[in-house]
Amino acid sequence: MSESRGRRAWLRTLGLGALGAPLLARAPFLGAVPSAEAQGAIRRIVFFTSGNESIERSWWLPPGVSEASGTSSPLEALHPIMSSLEPFRERLLVLGGAVSPGGGHPADKAILTGHRLGEDGGRKFNRGTSFDQFLADRLDVRALVFPGSGVSFRGTQSPATAWRAHEAFRAYFGEGGGGGGAEEAARARDASLLDGLAGQLGQLRGRIPAADLYKLEAHLDGIRDLERRLEQGVVSCDGIAPPDPDAEARGASFRETMDARAEVLTQALACNATRVAVFPMGGTFGFSGEPMEERGVTTGVHDTAHAYAVDSDNAPRVVAEREICERLVYEEYARLLARLDAVPEGSGTLLDHTLVVFVKWMGYAHSDDDLLWMVAGGQGATEVRTGRYLELATVVGAAAAARGGRRRDHRGPSSNGILAGLAGLMGERVESFGEDLYDGSPMDLS
Repeated sequence: MSESRGRRAWLRTLGLGALGAPLLARAPFLGAVPSAEAQGAIRRIVFFTSGNESIERSWWLPPGVSEASGTSSPLEALHPIMSSLEPFRERLLVLGGAVSPGGGHPADKAILTGHRLGEDGGRKFNRGTSFDQFLADRLDVRALVFPGSGVSFRGTQSPATAWRAHEAFRAYFGEGGGGGGAEEAARARDASLLDGLAGQLGQLRGRIPAADLYKLEAHLDGIRDLERRLEQGVVSCDGIAPPDPDAEARGASFRETMDARAEVLTQALACNATRVAVFPMGGTFGFSGEPMEERGVTTGVHDTAHAYAVDSDNAPRVVAEREICERLVYEEYARLLARLDAVPEGSGTLLDHTLVVFVKWMGYAHSDDDLLWMVAGGQGATEVRTGRYLELATVVGAAAAARGGRRRDHRGPSSNGILAGLAGLMGERVESFGEDLYDGSPMDLS
């Protein structure tokens, strides 16, 4: 049983009565680590995923870092293609060279499960539960998954439920609506309930064994934290205006869709409606249409990546269009980081208490190797040491020739170890994650 489940069961034995029931129904913090600063653990994790392959490492390797395997280098600069992430450079951990359990487009079904793909009559399928769902179960929360990623699974051949913005809103906040005076009244009601609940818990101090007092203090810390946020009024957890339920159905623009999903995600994280989420930018073939056309690219990411991979002449137009694709992905990642960083929480921000993990499930030329991972945020936990680049790969003796005459010659450890390391940063220690064929022991990300 996880610590969160243990505290929840313990709370039920205290006989608190019905005073806090209306609030507790909307306050998952009582079943989770309640105070990031008090507990020294990261509260939340978001996987920002992007389909199609990464560009080769010369386009993302930070300048001046060591490529010696296992070396940690200060992240003193980012590649120009990542300029949008410069405001967050000191809050980034960049990991280069990991290997996925799968390659090619179906690798979206392998990257977070940690297992090789199953196959039935030529059809590839996932095996096992994906890390986001595994972690959500351990933390006793429901993961928030938006459509498009194809990385989240409850079990073998069992995709997790994915919600569009308005669907996610209803799932995590009910029908919502209201605002104005109703919102103020709801905030005052919640503050009153919190005061009463804190008083009831405080009266129990003399009846609880000393060994269990830390559980009581954990709950009180959670209540005080929520009280502070109610007083600040920074993020509303009641009376929230729902997204337009027809926007995505009628073909909302890329920007409208991403912004609506990001808004629901931010609210869900800030209100502790969930602690685990998957936020995709496009599906297994990437994205196309509006964001590309605005930059003068008439094809989607998939076709652009293929054109680049087979172009041995480095035609300026092909290279330029491929660069635009990658810049767009990094810009969208930076946009999400900025949104989370704009929400105050405790002595920091929502981003300080959230790990935002950047992952693509294919390496250059649709390979399974030399993957780029990034971890942003988490400054609310002393274990996370950002502002650095960690080289995972070694240069293999016989370089694999990629399409277009470029070469792939870096191969590192399994990305399963990254996932196991992230579990530890979330306060859920595991001995390993994923298939035994790969080394899934926790990678030291501190």
